Amino acid sequence: MSRKLACAAALVALPLIVGVTPSISFSPVAATAAKADLRADTNRDGVVDVQGTTDEAGKASWTPQRGGIFLPNMDDDAQRCTISDSDINASGESVDTKQNGCNDSTDEVVNGADDEKDLAPLRILPSGAASTATGTLTTSTPNTRLFVKRNGAWTTSTTLTAAELNSGVEAALEGKDVIRDTAKWDGLATVTLKITEGSASTQDAVQLRVAPLLLQNDLKKANQVWINNAGGTGWSQFASGVTQNASAAGAKLTTFTHSDRWAQDFAEPGTVSFPGANGQPQVMHLILRSANVGRSGEGTDPRHAGRLLYKLRGKDVGVVHQFSRTLDAGVDQSLNSTGNFDSVPPFTGFPNGRSLYGATSSRKPDQSFTKLLQSQGFQQPITIDTSWLLVGHVDETTHTVPAKNSRGWTMVVADPRLAVQKLKDAQAAGSGSAALHDGIGDGQTVSSALTNTAFMSAQETTAQKIDTQLATLSKETGLATSEFIRVPVLFRAVTAATLADPQLQASLRDRGVNVPAIQEQLNQRINASYYVADTPAAANGLTLSATSYAAPDPHGPKVGGTDVFKQSTLDALKNTGLTVSWVEDWSYLHLLDGEVHCGSNALRDPTRTDWYLG
Repeated sequence: MSRKLACAAALVALPLIVGVTPSISFSPVAATAAKADLRADTNRDGVVDVQGTTDEAGKASWTPQRGGIFLPNMDDDAQRCTISDSDINASGESVDTKQNGCNDSTDEVVNGADDEKDLAPLRILPSGAASTATGTLTTSTPNTRLFVKRNGAWTTSTTLTAAELNSGVEAALEGKDVIRDTAKWDGLATVTLKITEGSASTQDAVQLRVAPLLLQNDLKKANQVWINNAGGTGWSQFASGVTQNASAAGAKLTTFTHSDRWAQDFAEPGTVSFPGANGQPQVMHLILRSANVGRSGEGTDPRHAGRLLYKLRGKDVGVVHQFSRTLDAGVDQSLNSTGNFDSVPPFTGFPNGRSLYGATSSRKPDQSFTKLLQSQGFQQPITIDTSWLLVGHVDETTHTVPAKNSRGWTMVVADPRLAVQKLKDAQAAGSGSAALHDGIGDGQTVSSALTNTAFMSAQETTAQKIDTQLATLSKETGLATSEFIRVPVLFRAVTAATLADPQLQASLRDRGVNVPAIQEQLNQRINASYYVADTPAAANGLTLSATSYAAPDPHGPKVGGTDVFKQSTLDALKNTGLTVSWVEDWSYLHLLDGEVHCGSNALRDPTRTDWYLG
């Protein structure tokens, strides 16, 4: 025996000689040499890295800073989904069920090149598997669908052959829905690749999250504006004003014909986005349809005008409908109208801004709708008290506008105290006999308003209510009290006695207000009142661009030929860079307790589309 062999034999035998149990262990040899390597766009640069390792770290556990993203593919790129004019006002929910069930996520095909852009790319690297190996690609949630590309075409068959595993596979993930309630789905999807040969297997996984639905804000330019032609007095003046302003701002105008004139109240637009292959965000508009049900004349149906949104659906535009038949106590259908929903733009600590709506424990919107907003996770909601307003919407008292401050925006707010001061100034200037509502001819004057104790009391009451709203907004956004832009607006009280007026009841039903419920609430509270704008509120206008604002003509009192409410509004907005255009809405909207913003809506340049960059 050689010296080397003898030494080796002695070393091997030594533990046995001294009675020590060997600590050496042996791993079984795998039956396959395959390596499962699945990748997504983990670093969010729009490309799945198959050459290096930039998408490897953290790929199996999604975080706000890192991890793949997929879209809820709810647009209609090939425009295969249609809705007829006769369907818009059809009774029953069959139309709603059909329309909500038709979009790019509800079929099992990729609807052309545009639809392909809405899919999250996945790549399987060559595995080195044996010829008898098979692979499977699975997703952890039914809210997604997997596609595999074969011979240039997409298929939903995700069983992979050895040849495919060894040549590499192009796959994609499609989202079928937005997050509606994180208790039911948190938006995450884990995609797993498993390679099997005989009794042995190996696997790899990536985790992605569905893009959050982010409400747009009014700082962005309006690309498409829509209004509803309900006919009747005042329509032509209102339409003319909006048309001229939209045209000047370069926005496309769509006019629907429908008895529901409140275009703002059945739709709240938002966006979803993820990193596109060209380095730019791939963006889809998703319009939230309001949660209203049982609007006057529509039985128990979801609000019929919301069906008009399916006419807007198409390439990169989809519709999301969320409402509940079982409602919490205090839910008010008027607060379900989306004039009660808005957002504030980005500011420190909130790079995507925050959603905003009116709600209290006693009067609030559909809980499933607000749950959807909360569940997005990237626009923490702000709630303010709108319960004292008869219609109850945030757009009655507040509106975001550009500002030359550090954050680039502020809010226009209705100010009854300022309106009263303008009346006092007018009276002091010798114009006490001037019409309170210029050009309307209702007989009220500046002096008669100032001597009307109940009317003056309503101004102070509403001013205090607005003070409470502003205190909340200041606390939640950091806006200083001095930064709010105040414009003069007078309010009037609605009591149980005044609510008996059939004309007022008709206008409220047109707004979607539950008149019997309001009557009951007023009857149960002695001397209780709700409030509506007495003069068209300049805060309730339509921002079309960074330089264009369409405000309702306030028809304020004139002093020396100048409308003092108009002039006060112009003075307040002069440092914002906005040019104010006055839109006549008195007969078409104001007399029915709404204004320009209530009667219009817009799809805007996508807001904060790169939310995923932090």
